[in-house]
Amino acid sequence: MEGGADAVFGEVYEVATSIFDELDVFEDVPELYRRVRIQLGPHRPWVYLFRSYAAVGLQRIPSGDWRRR
Repeated sequence: MEGGADAVFGEVYEVATSIFDELDVFEDVPELYRRVRIQLGPHRPWVYLFRSYAAVGLQRIPSGDWRRR
């Protein structure tokens, strides 16, 4: 989430940049998510960050792992 300070668990996939537009539609960019590059070890992957205003009223996932919520 934008502005968050906690670690989260996720998955990394290698995809062609030619499908970014389709992924953006699937992830509802720019309404729910924003696609940005982050530093992850020696890599700089693109990630989707959940917009903080969209999280109002949602319960925090203490583990940071959506699958283990």
